Amino acid sequence: MGLIKFSDWVLARESSPFTRLRSAAALGLMPPIPDAAINSHSTATPFQQKALKGKGKKKKKKKSRKA
Repeated sequence: MGLIKFSDWVLARESSPFTRLRSAAALGLMPPIPDAAINSHSTATPFQQKALKGKGKKKKKKKSRKA
């Protein structure tokens, strides 16, 4: 069954506010979301999972040992 009107296409493409937030964060348009929230409401796409994993963590600076 094909779509008849543009409004049908818009209704079929609607997403939740969290899905829009997650996709915007993956594209770098919004602040990163916590790693635990990536798959909390629905499963994220592989691109979103790769883009969002570990972005909220700061890397620790290694101390150099002088002997």
